[in-house]
Amino acid sequence: MAGSHADVSDARTCRDLGGGVKRDGLDKRQGIIALLWIQKENEMLEKLSAQFEAASADYASDHRIERDPDWFMLKLQEEMGELTQAWNRKTGRGRSKGRSAEELDRDLADETADLLGHVLLFAHQNKLDLASAIERKWLFRPEND
Repeated sequence: MAGSHADVSDARTCRDLGGGVKRDGLDKRQGIIALLWIQKENEMLEKLSAQFEAASADYASDHRIERDPDWFMLKLQEEMGELTQAWNRKTGRGRSKGRSAEELDRDLADETADLLGHVLLFAHQNKLDLASAIERKWLFRPEND
């Protein structure tokens, strides 16, 4: 199922998980397969979110940081700033501070990972259904290979 255009179309037709399969041209077997696929993808995002949540909660506990609702939004802003700084250094718009090209690439990857983690933490804190939002906004379902 992973990655083919037909699979994405099948998944898009099964938007209503609670009320059963919407039958936009799917037979019952295809609908069940698409629902199972969507459930697996949701589990992948939930698992990743839970891993970031555990790491963040441990870090906050160790450093006596209160993670109130504002903290999650402010951390997104902080991490976006750090990603921008890494980008500026890599592209020559900021001082490289003697860092090699490889170090600048690693910094960019590290800051991107931080931002991703904080996006997932923000979504988890606010009980957002990212899989459904990705489907609505990007017109595909996240895959879980």
